[in-house]
Amino acid sequence: MGKEQQARLQVVRRAPEFSAGTVLELLSKPTHADHIIELYEDDDFLVETVAHYLGTGLAGGESVVAIIAAERRAAVLARLAQNAIDVERARQSGQLTVLDAASTLAAITVDGMPDADRFKARLTPLIDACRQRTPKAGVRAYGDMVDLLWRQGQQQAAVRLEELWSELCAGRSFSLLCAYALGDFFRDPDSQQLKAICRAHTHLFDKTGSLKVDPGEGAVPELLLLKQKTLALETELQSRKRFEAALREALHQRRRVEAELRQSNRDLDQFASVASHDLKAPLLAIANLAQWLEEDLGDTLNAQSREQMRLLRDRAQRMETLIDAILNYSRVGRHQPLIEVVDVGQLMAEVIELLRPAGNVKITVDPMPTFETERVALYQVFQNLLSNAIKYTRRTDPQVTVRVVDEDDSYHFSVEDNGQGIAPKFHELIWHVFARVESTADVEGTGIGLSVVRKITEMHGGKVWVQSTVGSGSTFHVRWPKHSVRSSAAS
Repeated sequence: MGKEQQARLQVVRRAPEFSAGTVLELLSKPTHADHIIELYEDDDFLVETVAHYLGTGLAGGESVVAIIAAERRAAVLARLAQNAIDVERARQSGQLTVLDAASTLAAITVDGMPDADRFKARLTPLIDACRQRTPKAGVRAYGDMVDLLWRQGQQQAAVRLEELWSELCAGRSFSLLCAYALGDFFRDPDSQQLKAICRAHTHLFDKTGSLKVDPGEGAVPELLLLKQKTLALETELQSRKRFEAALREALHQRRRVEAELRQSNRDLDQFASVASHDLKAPLLAIANLAQWLEEDLGDTLNAQSREQMRLLRDRAQRMETLIDAILNYSRVGRHQPLIEVVDVGQLMAEVIELLRPAGNVKITVDPMPTFETERVALYQVFQNLLSNAIKYTRRTDPQVTVRVVDEDDSYHFSVEDNGQGIAPKFHELIWHVFARVESTADVEGTGIGLSVVRKITEMHGGKVWVQSTVGSGSTFHVRWPKHSVRSSAAS
């Protein structure tokens, strides 16, 4: 720190405050090396202040540098003209230098921070040329660059630029005015940033008055801090109000969608029931007619005709089974879940009893856990997996093994068979509705069972997948959460 700046700081410490009436005097006759900050609340106030500061300097014969943001440049120059300043003549003579704030900032910035060497290379020759032009009258400057940085959220860069300006003011003896929109200090931590900015200045003022600032203390008027805190609170309040309004709207939209979904489900249920009745009724009639024809014709039917009648009845029965499977798939998850304590070992025994596998089928079930879950859903999963394993093994010694591994927050069940296996290209396809692997096309089935398994499991927050290669059997995996929270359609 130079001797001149040290002496100036001594004066600041002796007389830290002065009245609001001295603001115009400060702007009209700043001392050389004054670094002034204005906190403005609207652009009109700022334009008036900047025009007064620059205009009195031009009228007094000083050289003036104005680094102005594009959005207010025309307004400042127009106000200078209204104050009887011949702006064009001042620019042509070199008394007034006008630079664009954004492009000047870009020229002195490296990786988002003002670079000291670039700052000096760009601005020191400019200030020196102005001092040589008006050595007795002096030089004053105004800059919008710090305000631009602050608006861009680069607070540290703004403080650093202020420090570079202060060093240049002290070394070159010229006065500088910069400004910040008070509305940009809208966060609670901004009060600390405001103090840091004040430490880089000698004077601070806004509409309420002015203050000499001690860079060592970073003094800020209590009224200004209160205003900043109030602004932060108002911003937080408005933010919360917007969030609450958005939350209310989201809840309203959710209730509306849920109501529409409930109505859609009711309509779908009604449609499914009507459709199934309308489809199954003619199928039953076909089957009955086939049986009556066979009975009426009796011995007149040859063997081929009897086989065709049997195929007709079987196909009608298969179609009825397919319609029931589609209905069951569409209704998965649309009933209210009943959570209960489930002994999975007992559940498996019930599933096997229902399926009644042939005597040559060997089913091995490892010790199973007991936990709270939706029993009906888990029953449907195992029923479909075991049914598939038995149906598609097609060996003289079919073997099915059911295992479980405790994985902290879930149980990992697996159903392994020693069947013909599934080619990798079908591993995803088999989970789709009506998908049938080519090699199993001759086995009776609806092509919906595995789709039901995936739908139920994922609805409960679990996961299903298969491991299989042709000729080596298949293992179907089910990761079932211990505390399943079902994401079902609203019923």
